Amino acid sequence: MAPQAQAPCMVDDQEYENELVQVLAESGIKQVPPSFVQTVEDAANQGDLIPVIDMAALRADSRRELELAKLASACQEWGFFQVINHGMASTRSILKSARDFFELPLEMKRTWQKVPGQSVSNIEGYGRYNTSSQTISDWVDVLVVYTEPPSCKNIDKWPLQLRSFREGIESYSDDLKELVLEMNCAISDTLGLSGDYINKMCGEYSSALRINFYPPCPEPDKALGVSPHSDGSTITVLCEDSGHEALQVRKNGDWVSVKVVPNSLIVNIGDIVQVLNFLIFKALIVRENFFQVISNGKYKSVEHRAVVSSEHDRISAVMFNYPSMNSHVEIFPAPPLCKDHPALYKSFTYYEYLSFYLNQKAPGKARVDSLLI
Repeated sequence: MAPQAQAPCMVDDQEYENELVQVLAESGIKQVPPSFVQTVEDAANQGDLIPVIDMAALRADSRRELELAKLASACQEWGFFQVINHGMASTRSILKSARDFFELPLEMKRTWQKVPGQSVSNIEGYGRYNTSSQTISDWVDVLVVYTEPPSCKNIDKWPLQLRSFREGIESYSDDLKELVLEMNCAISDTLGLSGDYINKMCGEYSSALRINFYPPCPEPDKALGVSPHSDGSTITVLCEDSGHEALQVRKNGDWVSVKVVPNSLIVNIGDIVQVLNFLIFKALIVRENFFQVISNGKYKSVEHRAVVSSEHDRISAVMFNYPSMNSHVEIFPAPPLCKDHPALYKSFTYYEYLSFYLNQKAPGKARVDSLLI
């Protein structure tokens, strides 16, 4: 009698609903658990190159104006750009630190497991996010730590058993802080504002690092590493493994697969809220782009997603930079940009925005559309 074919490893979604993705991948499952299944709509156009901004040109007086024009076009037309000649040697160390962490034994990684739930004060830790039965899960495990300001660093959430881990994060965070402040000045210049305008409006520099680990996926056509979304930040800086293109950006209604320039950093314009009517007992908050508010509608954020592979894993380090959470720091359209066009947005604080953002379940930019009046 011929041996019977072995049945595929079936998935009990209740068993795996809150399990780490790395554990699922290493268990040998042949199907994606139902809680991860989603329609990966629209195949992406392959290999498009998003705008490239040369920091060496921005730093050279003779070339700055031309590069600022390219930056303005990138912010207006794409909301994404790649930065080259940034001078940061720490990009390699952060990716090595990230991979070292995810190669730790599971029991050790669980030491930093995130507390269930999500709020302004509870985004740090290791694990999966969006594990609610009301949402579709992404095929990714993450580690999130606050990196700035120093008063927000929770060192107990950092895996200090890895000797180089803390040094790698702090070196990368320090280097990136300088680059982000420099980029904010350049973006201010593209809007005709004083170079320090955006940095002054944001108040104390604040940032959080999210390290993503995307294990191989048995059915990459049925899951996403990161669902379509736009970021809750001022600007976001992505550093990722080269050679495995996973980032896709929505451009003119189509998904575009981003071709990454070696040794570059990918920067995108992030989201922020627009407070239309904020009362003590009733709030109507519309999520919009931070620079869209500052620029009074000139710059807009862009929806993006990350795909997965059945053949290899992927590591990325994403730094979210955002305004101070100080309740007195308000964001509003720059008055010089409202002379010919009335202000489109009222002021808001970032704390109001983040509280709203973390409690929304709508995909992509639906939070904006559903609240338009």
